[in-house]
Order: sequence, then structure tokens, then C-alpha cells
Amino acid sequence: MSSSAFAYYRGSAAVMAYDLAQQPHTGGRTQLCGDAHLSNFGLYGSPERDLVFDVNDFDETLPGPFEWDVKRLAASIVLAAQDRGFKKKEARSAAVAACETYREIIQRLAGAGNLQVWYAKVDASMIEERALAQARSMGRKQEKLARARLDQIFGKARTKTSARAAGKLTEVVNGKRRF
Repeated sequence: MSSSAFAYYRGSAAVMAYDLAQQPHTGGRTQLCGDAHLSNFGLYGSPERDLVFDVNDFDETLPGPFEWDVKRLAASIVLAAQDRGFKKKEARSAAVAACETYREIIQRLAGAGNLQVWYAKVDASMIEERALAQARSMGRKQEKLARARLDQIFGKARTKTSARAAGKLTEVVNGKRRF
């Protein structure tokens, strides 16, 4: 964890939870991811065989104020950006954009029915559309590079499924699968 601030941050959910517990919050409690940092999100194949983008690590889940996950994610974006050499202004802009997007989605879902919320997802086509639109604005060469990178990312993500995870995380004991 001493290799970078982001590496430390990834392993310090309990430290941040302690710090956040001392801060004011809205009082609304939900089941948190508990470790909502950038590296715990990703693309993977859903049981319906769609590529979706979502949280993919729940080993720190706990009930708490929703703000904890949002703050942890925003802080992780800043630290990851700094770790990758982005300027402070770019890191801040990315964190603000993530929080604004969170707010917009929660606002939209607040007016939706239970089934609409249950089936809401960010899928590969949504990511592809945004990434290619942004690359297109930078020119044909950037669009071509973005297309190649998306193909690579989507190809790798298609191998990440719940069946693959079950095979890695479980074993058969007395004819039954166990964690």
C-alpha cells in the first residue's frame, strides 16, 4: 500500500469509514458498497449475457449514510487521477462530473417504479456511445483509437462472468458448492 496514495486508499475503507462517521450526514441509511473506489467498478458479463458497468466488489458492504460511498468514490477519482499524472484541475473535474452524474441518476430513479430501478443499468452500448462521441470531437484518428481500445476492453470484460467468479471463489465439498 506504500506504492502510492491511491494504493493506500484502496485498502483503507475502515479508516475512511471511521473518519466519515465523525462528520455530519443526511441521516438516510442504505446498504453501502462500503468500499466505493474507482478500482471496484468495472465491466462484466451479466447473467443475461449483457456487458454492464457496475460495482464489482462487495467485501466491505455495510449499512450507512449514502454519502459515504459517494465521498469515497469522488476521493478515489482524485487520487487515481493524480496517480496517473493528471493535473489537479482535471482530477477535480472528473470527481465533480462523477458526483453530478450520481445526482442526476438518483434523481431520475427516485421517480421510477421498483421494477424500473431493479432493471436500471449502464451497459456497454452507453459507454461506447459516450466514448466514441468524445473521441469523434477530437478527430478521426482519436475515434479510431477509441474504437480499438473499446474492442479490447469489451473483449476482456466478456470473460468476466458470475460463472467464472463462482469457479474461482468456490469449491465442491461433498457434492455441494461452498465458498
